[in-house]
Amino acid sequence: MSEVSPRKCPWLKILLGGVALGVLVLAGLAWGMRVTDARPFCSSCHIMEQAARTHKLSPHAKLACNECHAPAALLSKLPFKAKEGARDFYMNTLGDVDLPIVAGMAGNSGNQTLTLLVRSLAMGQVTEANKADLIKKEVLVSIINGILWGAIAGLCAWGLYWDAPEGRMLGLVMFLAMLLNIIQGAVVGLAVPLILRYFGRDPAMGGSVLLTFTTDSGGFLIFLGLATFFFAS
Repeated sequence: MSEVSPRKCPWLKILLGGVALGVLVLAGLAWGMRVTDARPFCSSCHIMEQAARTHKLSPHAKLACNECHAPAALLSKLPFKAKEGARDFYMNTLGDVDLPIVAGMAGNSGNQTLTLLVRSLAMGQVTEANKADLIKKEVLVSIINGILWGAIAGLCAWGLYWDAPEGRMLGLVMFLAMLLNIIQGAVVGLAVPLILRYFGRDPAMGGSVLLTFTTDSGGFLIFLGLATFFFAS
Protein backbone atom coordinates (compact mmCIF):
# COMPACT_ATOMS: atom_id res chain seq x y z
CA MET A 1 0.00 0.00 0.00
CA SER A 2 1.22 3.47 -0.81
CA GLU A 3 1.74 5.93 2.04
CA VAL A 4 -0.55 8.96 2.19
CA SER A 5 1.32 12.25 2.00
CA PRO A 6 0.55 14.75 4.81
CA ARG A 7 -0.20 17.28 2.06
CA LYS A 8 -3.13 15.11 0.99
CA CYS A 9 -4.56 14.79 4.54
CA PRO A 10 -6.41 18.02 5.38
CA TRP A 11 -7.68 16.52 8.63
CA LEU A 12 -4.07 16.08 9.78
CA LYS A 13 -3.37 19.75 9.13
CA ILE A 14 -6.53 20.70 11.03
CA LEU A 15 -5.53 18.48 13.95
CA LEU A 16 -2.00 19.85 14.13
CA GLY A 17 -3.30 23.40 13.78
CA GLY A 18 -5.79 22.82 16.57
CA VAL A 19 -3.11 21.41 18.86
CA ALA A 20 -0.83 24.37 18.13
CA LEU A 21 -3.66 26.82 18.73
CA GLY A 22 -4.56 25.08 21.99
CA VAL A 23 -0.97 25.30 23.20
CA LEU A 24 -0.86 29.00 22.35
CA VAL A 25 -4.15 29.66 24.13
CA LEU A 26 -3.02 27.79 27.25
CA ALA A 27 0.30 29.61 27.24
CA GLY A 28 -1.51 32.92 26.88
CA LEU A 29 -3.87 32.06 29.74
CA ALA A 30 -0.98 31.05 31.99
CA TRP A 31 0.87 34.29 31.20
CA GLY A 32 -2.28 36.36 31.72
CA MET A 33 -2.98 34.68 35.06
CA ARG A 34 0.53 35.36 36.29
CA VAL A 35 0.45 39.01 35.22
CA THR A 36 -3.03 39.80 36.54
CA ASP A 37 -2.33 38.11 39.88
CA ALA A 38 0.70 40.31 40.57
CA ARG A 39 0.61 43.41 42.75
CA PRO A 40 1.89 45.80 40.02
CA PHE A 41 -1.12 44.96 37.87
CA CYS A 42 -3.59 45.38 40.75
CA SER A 43 -2.03 48.67 41.86
CA SER A 44 -2.25 50.06 38.31
CA CYS A 45 -5.95 50.70 38.99
CA HIS A 46 -6.48 53.95 40.88
CA ILE A 47 -9.00 52.45 43.28
CA MET A 48 -6.49 49.77 44.37
CA GLU A 49 -3.54 52.05 45.16
CA GLN A 50 -4.16 52.12 48.92
CA ALA A 51 -4.79 48.37 49.06
CA ALA A 52 -1.57 47.73 47.10
CA ARG A 53 0.47 49.87 49.51
CA THR A 54 -1.05 48.04 52.47
CA HIS A 55 -0.27 44.69 50.86
CA LYS A 56 3.33 45.72 50.18
CA LEU A 57 3.89 46.52 53.87
CA SER A 58 2.05 43.47 55.20
CA PRO A 59 3.41 39.99 56.10
CA HIS A 60 1.74 38.75 52.88
CA ALA A 61 3.90 40.92 50.64
CA LYS A 62 5.60 37.90 49.05
CA LEU A 63 2.27 36.43 47.99
CA ALA A 64 0.39 37.38 44.84
CA CYS A 65 -2.92 39.14 45.44
CA ASN A 66 -5.08 36.31 44.13
CA GLU A 67 -3.29 33.59 46.07
CA CYS A 68 -5.60 34.63 48.90
CA HIS A 69 -8.47 36.26 47.02
CA ALA A 70 -9.16 33.78 44.20
CA PRO A 71 -9.58 29.99 43.91
CA ALA A 72 -6.38 28.05 43.31
CA ALA A 73 -7.82 25.48 40.85
CA LEU A 74 -7.63 26.72 37.25
CA LEU A 75 -11.15 25.59 36.31
CA SER A 76 -12.54 27.53 39.26
CA LYS A 77 -10.21 30.48 38.88
CA LEU A 78 -11.09 31.28 35.26
CA PRO A 79 -14.83 31.90 35.80
CA PHE A 80 -14.09 33.64 39.10
CA LYS A 81 -11.69 36.13 37.51
CA ALA A 82 -14.03 36.67 34.54
CA LYS A 83 -17.00 37.40 36.81
CA GLU A 84 -15.08 39.65 39.22
CA GLY A 85 -13.37 41.48 36.38
CA ALA A 86 -16.72 42.14 34.68
CA ARG A 87 -18.20 43.33 37.98
CA ASP A 88 -15.28 45.67 38.68
CA PHE A 89 -15.44 47.09 35.15
CA TYR A 90 -19.20 47.55 35.44
CA MET A 91 -19.12 49.26 38.83
CA ASN A 92 -16.11 51.48 38.13
CA THR A 93 -17.23 52.69 34.71
CA LEU A 94 -20.97 52.99 35.19
CA GLY A 95 -21.00 53.36 38.96
CA ASP A 96 -23.99 52.37 41.06
CA VAL A 97 -26.55 52.27 38.26
CA ASP A 98 -29.37 50.60 40.17
CA LEU A 99 -31.00 53.92 41.03
CA PRO A 100 -30.68 55.53 37.56
CA ILE A 101 -32.04 52.36 35.94
CA VAL A 102 -35.13 52.45 38.16
CA ALA A 103 -35.71 56.14 37.47
CA GLY A 104 -34.87 55.90 33.76
CA MET A 105 -37.13 52.96 32.98
CA ALA A 106 -40.06 54.56 34.77
CA GLY A 107 -39.42 57.84 32.96
CA ASN A 108 -39.39 56.11 29.56
CA SER A 109 -42.60 54.23 30.30
CA GLY A 110 -44.32 57.32 31.69
CA ASN A 111 -43.26 59.44 28.71
CA GLN A 112 -44.83 56.94 26.34
CA THR A 113 -48.10 57.10 28.28
CA LEU A 114 -47.93 60.91 28.40
CA THR A 115 -47.26 61.24 24.66
CA LEU A 116 -50.06 58.88 23.65
CA LEU A 117 -52.56 60.60 25.95
CA VAL A 118 -51.64 64.12 24.76
CA ARG A 119 -52.03 62.96 21.15
CA SER A 120 -55.38 61.32 21.92
CA LEU A 121 -56.60 64.49 23.66
CA ALA A 122 -55.53 66.64 20.71
CA MET A 123 -57.44 64.38 18.29
CA GLY A 124 -60.54 64.33 20.49
CA GLN A 125 -60.33 60.60 21.14
CA VAL A 126 -60.61 60.94 24.93
CA THR A 127 -64.10 61.61 26.23
CA GLU A 128 -65.82 61.39 29.59
CA ALA A 129 -67.35 58.10 28.48
CA ASN A 130 -64.06 56.32 27.79
CA LYS A 131 -61.75 58.14 30.22
CA ALA A 132 -62.15 55.59 33.02
CA ASP A 133 -61.51 52.65 30.68
CA LEU A 134 -58.44 54.39 29.30
CA ILE A 135 -57.01 54.94 32.78
CA LYS A 136 -57.66 51.30 33.75
CA LYS A 137 -56.02 50.04 30.56
CA GLU A 138 -52.90 52.19 30.93
CA VAL A 139 -52.49 51.26 34.60
CA LEU A 140 -52.86 47.57 33.73
CA VAL A 141 -50.24 47.91 30.97
CA SER A 142 -47.90 49.64 33.43
CA ILE A 143 -48.34 46.77 35.92
CA ILE A 144 -47.45 44.22 33.22
CA ASN A 145 -44.48 46.33 32.13
CA GLY A 146 -43.40 46.72 35.74
CA ILE A 147 -43.53 42.99 36.41
CA LEU A 148 -41.63 42.17 33.20
CA TRP A 149 -38.86 44.77 33.46
CA GLY A 150 -38.75 44.51 37.23
CA ALA A 151 -38.11 40.77 36.94
CA ILE A 152 -35.34 41.36 34.38
CA ALA A 153 -33.70 44.09 36.47
CA GLY A 154 -34.08 42.02 39.66
CA LEU A 155 -32.46 38.98 38.07
CA CYS A 156 -29.59 41.12 36.76
CA ALA A 157 -29.01 42.67 40.19
CA TRP A 158 -29.12 39.22 41.79
CA GLY A 159 -26.77 37.88 39.13
CA LEU A 160 -24.21 40.57 39.90
CA TYR A 161 -24.25 39.71 43.60
CA TRP A 162 -25.36 36.07 43.54
CA ASP A 163 -22.54 35.01 45.83
CA ALA A 164 -23.32 37.67 48.46
CA PRO A 165 -25.74 36.91 51.33
CA GLU A 166 -27.82 39.96 50.42
CA GLY A 167 -27.84 39.25 46.66
CA ARG A 168 -31.29 37.70 46.57
CA MET A 169 -32.74 40.46 48.74
CA LEU A 170 -31.21 43.12 46.49
CA GLY A 171 -32.83 41.46 43.48
CA LEU A 172 -36.21 41.60 45.26
CA VAL A 173 -35.72 45.28 46.13
CA MET A 174 -34.82 46.04 42.51
CA PHE A 175 -37.90 44.19 41.25
CA LEU A 176 -40.30 45.98 43.61
CA ALA A 177 -38.73 49.40 43.01
CA MET A 178 -38.95 48.99 39.24
CA LEU A 179 -42.56 47.77 39.43
CA LEU A 180 -43.75 50.57 41.73
CA ASN A 181 -41.94 53.35 39.88
CA ILE A 182 -43.19 52.25 36.45
CA ILE A 183 -46.75 52.27 37.83
CA GLN A 184 -46.08 55.69 39.33
CA GLY A 185 -44.75 56.96 35.98
CA ALA A 186 -47.88 55.77 34.18
CA VAL A 187 -50.19 57.34 36.76
CA VAL A 188 -48.37 60.68 36.53
CA GLY A 189 -48.30 60.45 32.72
CA LEU A 190 -52.07 60.04 32.81
CA ALA A 191 -52.83 62.55 35.56
CA VAL A 192 -50.81 65.54 34.35
CA PRO A 193 -52.50 66.03 30.93
CA LEU A 194 -55.96 65.33 32.33
CA ILE A 195 -55.51 67.78 35.21
CA LEU A 196 -54.10 70.46 32.89
CA ARG A 197 -57.06 70.05 30.51
CA TYR A 198 -59.48 70.22 33.45
CA PHE A 199 -58.07 73.64 34.36
CA GLY A 200 -58.20 74.78 30.74
CA ARG A 201 -54.46 74.56 30.10
CA ASP A 202 -52.56 72.96 27.26
CA PRO A 203 -52.17 69.25 28.21
CA ALA A 204 -48.69 69.17 26.64
CA MET A 205 -47.43 72.07 28.75
CA GLY A 206 -44.91 71.01 31.39
CA GLY A 207 -45.99 67.38 31.34
CA SER A 208 -42.55 65.90 30.67
CA VAL A 209 -40.93 68.13 33.31
CA LEU A 210 -43.35 67.05 36.02
CA LEU A 211 -43.09 63.42 34.93
CA THR A 212 -39.28 63.43 35.02
CA PHE A 213 -39.27 65.11 38.42
CA THR A 214 -41.71 62.56 39.82
CA THR A 215 -40.09 59.42 38.42
CA ASP A 216 -36.56 60.54 39.35
CA SER A 217 -37.28 61.66 42.89
CA GLY A 218 -39.92 58.96 43.39
CA GLY A 219 -37.63 56.27 42.01
CA PHE A 220 -34.86 57.18 44.44
CA LEU A 221 -37.31 57.39 47.32
CA ILE A 222 -38.92 54.03 46.50
CA PHE A 223 -35.63 52.19 45.97
CA LEU A 224 -33.91 53.59 49.06
CA GLY A 225 -37.06 53.20 51.15
CA LEU A 226 -37.44 49.55 50.18
CA ALA A 227 -33.74 48.94 50.76
CA THR A 228 -33.99 50.51 54.20
CA PHE A 229 -37.02 48.39 55.04
CA PHE A 230 -35.66 45.05 53.79
CA PHE A 231 -32.09 45.52 55.00
CA ALA A 232 -32.96 47.13 58.33
CA SER A 233 -32.47 43.88 60.20
